[in-house]
Amino acid sequence: MHLAWTYRYTLPTEERREVETAKVTVGDYTGTPAEVSTRYAMPGYAARHPEAFTRLPDDSAALRKRLAELRAEVDSVSTTAKKIYAVDLIEHGYSSEQIDAEPRGEDPGTPVGGRKALKSFKDR
Repeated sequence: MHLAWTYRYTLPTEERREVETAKVTVGDYTGTPAEVSTRYAMPGYAARHPEAFTRLPDDSAALRKRLAELRAEVDSVSTTAKKIYAVDLIEHGYSSEQIDAEPRGEDPGTPVGGRKALKSFKDR
């Protein structure tokens, strides 16, 4: 029942309404899946998706620290990949203006040549 409630957003509209309005009895408690899920939810979790996967228990300092470390690693790899891409473009004769134009969705045009490309970076 809890999984059906948590993942109800994946169901067709009619089935979603059935899950949301159904009456469920757990022990001596009767209610909708939302009410039962909220009453019997594990500490640190919400009864609704996506909050159920974003809230962490209060004693998760080590987990939060490791998550921050992993995010920093991903950012580092992303930055390195961007640098390698930019160097590759420079080697192929693209200027700094052309490299900046591409992420904005603008047409960078044809390469200006190796020396002009390098000079464009020195002029900045």
